[in-house]
Amino acid sequence: MPARSRDGGAMRRNVSDPIPRTPTQALRDARKVLLCRRSWLRLLTSLTITAAVTLALFSTVFGLALVQGDSMRPAFQAKDIVFFLRVGDRARSDVIILREEESTMLRKFIKRVVGIPGDTVHIDEQGNVLINGELLAEPYAVGKTGLGSLQYPVILGKDEYFVLGDNRENSRDSRSFGAIKVNQIEGNVIAVLRTGSKNERW
Repeated sequence: MPARSRDGGAMRRNVSDPIPRTPTQALRDARKVLLCRRSWLRLLTSLTITAAVTLALFSTVFGLALVQGDSMRPAFQAKDIVFFLRVGDRARSDVIILREEESTMLRKFIKRVVGIPGDTVHIDEQGNVLINGELLAEPYAVGKTGLGSLQYPVILGKDEYFVLGDNRENSRDSRSFGAIKVNQIEGNVIAVLRTGSKNERW
């Protein structure tokens, strides 16, 4: 039965007036809002944890670097993105990311290890690389390996490595700046993402 006014007439509700909520409905709506806020909070927490873990991994285990120049052609080209592993040992023929020891610009290089601690490295007039008196097989190398500015043979210390670029006639490497220290090595390249190349030089 419709409600009546004080004078006995029927009261009409304006269609624009909100329908009063019962206490049960109000409680249900409040619960929905609370659950929605909790869902957003869980999502935000999950994203924060994921970002923190990813940052930790890339600062201690993995890393990314952009190849600049042609010193490692044809294996690596300018504008390639390489993934490297910070942990582990370095062996001959490994491709590594290293930084200049005395650089204030934190320049990074990508080179190949040819000599490890304790090795005797020699490059002869014909461009052959000899390690401990034996010819080093280098199927990856392109061009003649020049002598550079070093005096040979080079005997590597317990924490020294000898590195060369694969593109021997277009690479600044140990032939010019000498053996590198182990603490200059940032990691071993484990994967590459091709993004194109340009004629840039290291």
